[in-house]
Amino acid sequence: MKQQMLSYLSTITDEIFSISNYILKNGEESYKETSTSSFLSNILKNHGFKITNNYLDIPNSFYAEFGNEHPRICFTCDYDVSKEDGDLLAHHISSTISIGAALLLANAIESSGHGSVVVIGCSGELKGGSKAIMVKEGAFEDIDIVMSPCPHVVTAESASSMASLPIEINYESIENFYKTKGYYSPLSASLFTLNGLDTIINSFEEECYINSISMNSPVTPHISQIRCSITFYIKARKMSVLKELENKIHEFVRYTSKLMNVKSDIHYHEMPSDELKTNATISRLFSHNLKESGLIKIDPPRDTHLSLSLGSVSHIVPTIRPFISICEDSSINPYSNEFVKATTSEYTKENVLKAYGVRVWKKG
Repeated sequence: MKQQMLSYLSTITDEIFSISNYILKNGEESYKETSTSSFLSNILKNHGFKITNNYLDIPNSFYAEFGNEHPRICFTCDYDVSKEDGDLLAHHISSTISIGAALLLANAIESSGHGSVVVIGCSGELKGGSKAIMVKEGAFEDIDIVMSPCPHVVTAESASSMASLPIEINYESIENFYKTKGYYSPLSASLFTLNGLDTIINSFEEECYINSISMNSPVTPHISQIRCSITFYIKARKMSVLKELENKIHEFVRYTSKLMNVKSDIHYHEMPSDELKTNATISRLFSHNLKESGLIKIDPPRDTHLSLSLGSVSHIVPTIRPFISICEDSSINPYSNEFVKATTSEYTKENVLKAYGVRVWKKG
């Protein structure tokens, strides 16, 4: 069976690497990946996968399935890029690995008649990700294993991610507040809140912090400020810590609203993400296969400060997110322009093939 899969891989290698080339040249922003989604789903469709586009009414997501029996192995596929920074997370390589692996597994299923393989195209990962929405809609309840390989400067066992809560706080003034003693502007309430949040977060013994703060208020020279919004993320190693912190934030906002005589509202501006819960058994098996294919040096699991919607998936189905080295120079900073440039090398191509269980022999 393995030799059959390797022979099949030799016939689709060029098609697999057309994925990385396409995304690198034609990358699209979160939830706007119309061309990319179509390109990827058409490759799967041409290899016998049944395709559902705009899956769960999420723009440019897709659900691709081959076979209909258990075990049901799922590969997730992220393909959005940043408008400002490009594809710093190397989604062009992670999509190449995931779809290539799915095609190989589909070929094996076609021969054996057992199992099924699913590829879920997850648009908008950089904007909070669609996986958390899919979890809420039950998309992973019939899946047995989820695999989401991650390009990096090292090869490592499944990495961690941080839990994240995307919070928005809105303050709104009462009518004619600027003429009334004892009433404050929404801006004053927002600044007071940010200072208070910094104090609250620093009081926690566990690792947690506030990230990506944005403050917005309508500006006009004719009307006094009546609204102000703060959006941010709070992150921690465990969602249980964030929930405790979230309760304190709600209390603080209520207190601020009463103290400064402003109306308040607090809610999520995206779906929350749980911390990644790695399945140790699957991770060990995957690492063993990588060593057999020639990726000998495999680091222990790595802690990261990323928040991933995949974390929410990992709490309902066994999940791994192994790192695959795509840079010969491990001193390169991952998620940088230098990192992206390194992905066009022969070393990258060789290690992508090794991730499929192929031992690549160099001449000489």
